[in-house]
Amino acid sequence: MIEAIDGLVREGALHVLTASRPRIVRHIGVVMHAVGAVPDGRLLAVTLIEETDDKYLVVGARWLNEDEAQPLRKLMERGRAMSRAEDIRAQEPLNSQDWSDAVVDDTPPTTKVSMSARYPSHIARRIMADAEARGVKPGAILREIVEAHYAALDAAGDEPITVRPADVVRALAQVALRERPAAA
Repeated sequence: MIEAIDGLVREGALHVLTASRPRIVRHIGVVMHAVGAVPDGRLLAVTLIEETDDKYLVVGARWLNEDEAQPLRKLMERGRAMSRAEDIRAQEPLNSQDWSDAVVDDTPPTTKVSMSARYPSHIARRIMADAEARGVKPGAILREIVEAHYAALDAAGDEPITVRPADVVRALAQVALRERPAAA
């Protein structure tokens, strides 16, 4: 429900939630507060409510003034929680909110990148049929195939292997036979 926020704040909230690192995150029951810097350096505080497990609704966001931002910037630079004395100083401009249990979140963003590709119609039909049969979107099928491909490549590694020349010749001959057009 990020659409309910005005455009500039909405873009900033999306940045804080998906890309800003480090950021400060605090959970209080079903409420989550996140504070992070946007590209121009200003800090934005975003408030979310957990609707279901790990699904949040953005209910508000506001820019922090410099008095509010200064202790939080120090916290992000340090990368650890505040002491109780620091928390008391920091919470004065933040309406006496207790940030002593806040943590600095510097994990890499987990955003996904959308990619498109054109598939032959017979492949597209197979993907869509598989997705429908499994009750998922076609993108889930494609993601699974790509992840399996790269997992297999990673498992194979870059170690050299020894192959007998006769095995290579036999494999090439089989491929050549399969690709030779049928005689008319």
